[in-house]
Amino acid sequence: MANDADIKVNVDLLVESESRPKRIKKDFKSMGNHRDDMRKNWGRGDVTGAMDEFVNNWNDHRGSLLSHINTMRNLFKATIAAVKRPASPAIVLVTTGALLLTACGSGHEESTDKDKVADTSQSAGMPKRPAESSAAQSGDKPDGVDVSLPKDMNLVFDWSKSHNANEAAAMDDAANFLRAIYRGVDQRSTEDAAVTTYATGGGLHYAQVQIGEWMKGGWTATGTRRHYDATTRSVPNGKSVEVAFCADTSKFYGKEIKTGKVLKTEPRLKDFGYYKIVMVKSATAAGLWQASKVFVEAKAEQCR
Repeated sequence: MANDADIKVNVDLLVESESRPKRIKKDFKSMGNHRDDMRKNWGRGDVTGAMDEFVNNWNDHRGSLLSHINTMRNLFKATIAAVKRPASPAIVLVTTGALLLTACGSGHEESTDKDKVADTSQSAGMPKRPAESSAAQSGDKPDGVDVSLPKDMNLVFDWSKSHNANEAAAMDDAANFLRAIYRGVDQRSTEDAAVTTYATGGGLHYAQVQIGEWMKGGWTATGTRRHYDATTRSVPNGKSVEVAFCADTSKFYGKEIKTGKVLKTEPRLKDFGYYKIVMVKSATAAGLWQASKVFVEAKAEQCR
């Protein structure tokens, strides 16, 4: 059996492999430009509504494909960086956790498509609400679900509220979905009631992967995580709303549970992410919206 000294890594091959997903991603992103070009040919009424719904579904699935492409590319990048600059086990763990928290799915699904939003919460005349902290709505949410967080774990939602009732409710529960994730981190559980209430399908998988990585690393979180510049988009049947927003984690850190050591980092582009969360109406609980899909663009320059 060969020992570790016999292991060799072809860095050039890794670099070439990392560039291939980039080219594929570019082709997929360009597909989003055809929607507006074709819309004038759809006609009116029910046909237009049906085509809109079809295209929205395609955009969601295209975003999912983009997310997996980006996840693969990020894994190549992380491998190349680790090979070129060996790090201690602790640093490798922190880097892995950061990657998972900024790119979705098996490492956060990632979508960078810039589809036009039909109904946005940033439109003119939209009332601006004060930023809500992590505990702002924890006492009055559906079914008495507890989404409260420790005092040193602060999630701020500094965004405008949509005039559309469904979109406003979806925004509230998208915020609760994020609170639920970090409540799971604090409680050391992927099955916390908040997680299983505010997430379903791919959203539930996303949440449980994130919580699991924090647990495996032996970390909790501390500091302030800010969410802002939110937009919303509804499908014609009113059963699904996409909530998109920026997140700034430059003041939100990991903390070792055993030692209490806060793992602070210098401000960097990696601290900014652009999220798209697809919220769906719960089939069993009136007024409840659940995260069914999550897409994240890591290192989002537009959010800086």
